Amino acid sequence: MGLGEHLVEKLTSTIVQEAEKTRDALSAGFRASVRGQRVQGALSRPVYPNAVNYSGAGRLVGWSIRATGGEVVLNLYDGPAADPDRYIGAVDLAAGTSQTIAIPHGVSIVEQLFVESTGAGTPVGALWIGAVD
Repeated sequence: MGLGEHLVEKLTSTIVQEAEKTRDALSAGFRASVRGQRVQGALSRPVYPNAVNYSGAGRLVGWSIRATGGEVVLNLYDGPAADPDRYIGAVDLAAGTSQTIAIPHGVSIVEQLFVESTGAGTPVGALWIGAVD
């Protein structure tokens, strides 16, 4: 292989690597946007009891939730179901009370955010999801 062929091969390899970096950066940018606008703060997601509330990587950065009709305990898990090995934390609310919490750096979500609800009441409110950064 001559010098010219070696340089062409090296240049081609570099272009492919840079294209992959650009693709990854664009992909990350699209994940952090809503309707074409870059998200500046956290995404707000309604609380759905006993269900996956967010799919994909991200950070739980807070919530604003109230208990209606009785006490509510929300157990939060990083995964598709309630799994003690993937426990993140709990939100414990007495009947008729509310809680708004901001977590400055957040808690990482690797797979999904599953919310298990126990108690006589129904949770109403939102979970705040931050970017992966």
